Amino acid sequence: MNKKRYIVALLFLFVPISLFSAWSFVYEGWLGHPQIISGLVPTGISVGARSSMPSLFAGWETDFSLMGKTGYHQRMLWQDPSDGSYPVATPLVYDTLLFDWKLALRQFLGTEKHASLSLGYAGSFERALDPLAEGRTLESGLVTSPDTWFSTYGGDNFYGALSGIGTILFAVFSYDRYIDTRVMTDGYQTSLLLKFGPRLLNTNASYLSAEASAQWARTLYTNPEGKDRNLYSIVLADRILASAVYGSAIPPSLSQTTSLGSMVRGFEPWMYPIDLALANQAEIRFNGPESFAKGCFPRLVLFYDNGFGLGNVYGTSQSLSSVLASAGVAFSYSLSYYMDIGYQMAYLIAGNNPAFPAKVIIGQLSAHFRF
Repeated sequence: MNKKRYIVALLFLFVPISLFSAWSFVYEGWLGHPQIISGLVPTGISVGARSSMPSLFAGWETDFSLMGKTGYHQRMLWQDPSDGSYPVATPLVYDTLLFDWKLALRQFLGTEKHASLSLGYAGSFERALDPLAEGRTLESGLVTSPDTWFSTYGGDNFYGALSGIGTILFAVFSYDRYIDTRVMTDGYQTSLLLKFGPRLLNTNASYLSAEASAQWARTLYTNPEGKDRNLYSIVLADRILASAVYGSAIPPSLSQTTSLGSMVRGFEPWMYPIDLALANQAEIRFNGPESFAKGCFPRLVLFYDNGFGLGNVYGTSQSLSSVLASAGVAFSYSLSYYMDIGYQMAYLIAGNNPAFPAKVIIGQLSAHFRF
């Protein structure tokens, strides 16, 4: 009952003040399912609407956004169900039917709209399902149902309910002077995201987290052909990612983006779930030529990533420090501003990918959609 009252109170706070405002479409991103066309098609899309609000300060814009998502995804978790230790020999694999929603109020700090502060609430409902990959033998082992997997390890003393309701209170500060036209990228961008998942408002979560990022890019060379097409360009880019997580119950929806494995190419989400994580992604991009239409061109990326994790494994007292590093190449083809598809190969310099324990070169198909 307390959860329902809390959600209703938020709706009464945010929704009425924006009923008579103009709304615009917002696209936030998508995720696929690795067992459905190798994850190249969306099985979950986050979209919504944004409305301008009465300004809190003269000349400073204020807006309100309402986002929603329905998705069907796979999760592969690597902590032992008996005590949460990392890594377990064969992971827990299951599918989840996900519904989530988000309300946020954003205040720009200045007339140029480079800096902004957002406050909001995010809710979710997840239903755990047997995996599509059940019965298949992956390089990490035989995929079974969650019930079978837990019984194999003698029961569950760590994960708790895989289905349930999630609630997050969050704040985001960002500063954006980043301009990306795909063929030319220049500027810098920083952000800090704070999340609070109170146990009272969650089925199986209790945590505080901070996620920070900073990126910059510079176009080193460009060779335009006429006014509308780029024959060739070279862009140097770098990104720093960091996370700090504290709590007794860390949900998979959080560790998907805060684990060290999610920050270093060649590794995967939910790998190396350590309290403190820091990573750097450096790359040089070779773009072009735009052969037959503006925005349609091949891209070659050479990259080097490294990361460091220190502290305890999520939700446990197991101390763990890890160093990950990879280098590789990615080739993609951009189909206008809205889509690109490609293939990435990462050579693991430091660290092990438990999903492919016998490999040091990890290949991966990729696709991106933008609006």
